[in-house]
Amino acid sequence: MSHDDLLDTTCLEEQIAGFTRHKQKNIGIVTCKKKIINKDGKKVMPGFGLRGQSKIISGSFAIRKSIRSGRDVIAEPSFVLINTSSLKASGPFELPEFTPDIKMWFKILQKKDLYFIDKTLASYRISEQSTSSSVSKSQGAQFVALINEMMKTDSTIIGYINAKIGVIRSHLDSQLRRIITKISSS
Repeated sequence: MSHDDLLDTTCLEEQIAGFTRHKQKNIGIVTCKKKIINKDGKKVMPGFGLRGQSKIISGSFAIRKSIRSGRDVIAEPSFVLINTSSLKASGPFELPEFTPDIKMWFKILQKKDLYFIDKTLASYRISEQSTSSSVSKSQGAQFVALINEMMKTDSTIIGYINAKIGVIRSHLDSQLRRIITKISSS
């Protein structure tokens, strides 16, 4: 877990329940809503990500949603619970610095589904000293490279239009992240 992120006291319990309640389903990842906080723990904004009621989301839909959004809508590594066998079957995490987690989520979701909990159970802290801030200038380009890689691997999951929209949004999101971090750090 990242040293400055926070989990609600019931987060793990609710994520485990997401797996146990749906044992007969093809769940590989359980995730939840998050909020964005500043270095002092003050809520800056609700998190970007999945929305709607708690539900099972097909792996291919979750991949398309992330690609079209131009960012990881699933969650940071601290906020997901992954089925061990799914993680082992997907191989090691890969570089570059910003995208190894989302690349892993995509590998898992090509074969499995996701269970989304419609509760804010985690807090993602932003500051000018965080890893996300230190790679913020290259985040958009790294996500675009991931989109291009996914299109070469299996363009049917994503679709050409979703990929194009994702490329544009990824660059915009990278700019927005830097602005929000600067504002919340002052």
